[in-house]
Amino acid sequence: MKKTNLRTRIASVGILTLLGYTLVGGEQNFLNYWKVSRKESNLRREFALGEAKRHKLAERSYRLKNDRRYIEKIAREQFNMGKQGEKVFLITYRKR
Repeated sequence: MKKTNLRTRIASVGILTLLGYTLVGGEQNFLNYWKVSRKESNLRREFALGEAKRHKLAERSYRLKNDRRYIEKIAREQFNMGKQGEKVFLITYRKR
């Protein structure tokens, strides 16, 4: 009876040691895999945001080159410009 109990303990310790090494030991362990997986998902998210920003900038560039109304809108809003003969009024607000 004692031999079976001793064998079970040795097998249990061996399995636990192997499981522990798989989780935290060696280069290709579970913790490294988990960290790399999180980093990959973060990089994919950043890439998607960058792609969306690139797309918006490309669209704006195209409109600035080809859309006369858009150019006029930007000139009026950002540079306070008006058509010839128009008066442009700037209204500034004071912070209280």
